[in-house]
Amino acid sequence: MIKFDVEATDTFGGIPNYSWTKRAVIEVPDNAKQARIVRAARAAVGSGGRCVTYDLGDSYQVEISSKQTVIFITPQEAAA
Repeated sequence: MIKFDVEATDTFGGIPNYSWTKRAVIEVPDNAKQARIVRAARAAVGSGGRCVTYDLGDSYQVEISSKQTVIFITPQEAAA
């Protein structure tokens, strides 16, 4: 299982604003695809609506323009 840190915040002019935030940790199977990870993250912070997901290489950014919200999904570092 892989754990991800999830952080949702509002946007102002398309830029993260951080006037409020919701944070969560999700756990998905090792073989989970992007769609499964994004669904789990959105459910964890209670965010619905159409979205656009950007794969940033080591993390995901999910923009929900109808709610002026952005979600950042970052894998947790493995404990040594």
